[in-house]
Amino acid sequence: MAIKYSIIVPVYNVVNVLDECLNSIFTQSYPDFELILIDDASNDGSTNLLMVAEEKSNVKVIYLNESLGPGNARNIGARVAVGEYILFVDSDDKISPELLACLSEFSSELIIFNFLRFWLNSKQIINPNSKILSDLKGKNITNIEDRELLFSNFQVCWNKAYKREFYLREMLSFKEGYYEDISFNYQALLKSRTIVTTSFVGYYYRQRTGSILNSSSDKHSDIISQYSTVYDDVINIKNKKILMTINDIFIGHTFNIIIKQRKRLTDNAFMNIIDGFSVLNNKYLIFNNSGITSKVKCMLLLLIKLKLSFRNH
Repeated sequence: MAIKYSIIVPVYNVVNVLDECLNSIFTQSYPDFELILIDDASNDGSTNLLMVAEEKSNVKVIYLNESLGPGNARNIGARVAVGEYILFVDSDDKISPELLACLSEFSSELIIFNFLRFWLNSKQIINPNSKILSDLKGKNITNIEDRELLFSNFQVCWNKAYKREFYLREMLSFKEGYYEDISFNYQALLKSRTIVTTSFVGYYYRQRTGSILNSSSDKHSDIISQYSTVYDDVINIKNKKILMTINDIFIGHTFNIIIKQRKRLTDNAFMNIIDGFSVLNNKYLIFNNSGITSKVKCMLLLLIKLKLSFRNH
């Protein structure tokens, strides 16, 4: 009998929360799934928990000799998956026990479901863009214009189920580096023939300060290469409205990182982002085709021209 779902979980040094993640998967009310765990060279005891999980008949564990990052780990998992659908779960997060049962009601190439964020103090916030999913609920999205709202609000891989036939046909993969969800999700949103959404809250995202993207690193400049890949795909569509939406998202994302979240950036990352943004702006005339406010544009232009250095504080 064919397996319905392949759940892929990259694991790296999450021994304190890994059990919560695994238990949320093992307690699914819909039992037809395989779990693929990728041990990304953990050194904190997570491997011991994976060895226990591996005793279950529907669990595969792949042990890596060196850490390759979550994107590469997901790619490795996807290559061995046999389910009709592929899902990705981060090892510090959880899923609803009814998630797979909910997904079983749909058959589109891409299924997008809702999520919430939770904190250690039990605080929870449901995705603020839930209305978009509700408004599109039940609609089989095939038209490229109908996908515009999904671009800016759902740039993560873990609130989606990808039909494996589609995944293989379009040769989807995660690009190496930080912000790997960005280029991957635009590929999926642009290339899937059918998309369906549900407002069901199926994913619980753990908000924590120690995550990779909340740490200072040169690799935050990877955002430029990720968006460069997006533009390579989008430019071939020749749809001005879609291109303007992507331009607005890119400007807003860049502004947010270098202005509002500058403590994350090393000096090298800051300079590389400014340089990279300038190159893409010149190549694709991003500012000329954007609805972003002139104030934000002026601030970015000023940074490009002056290449201001700064120190984390």
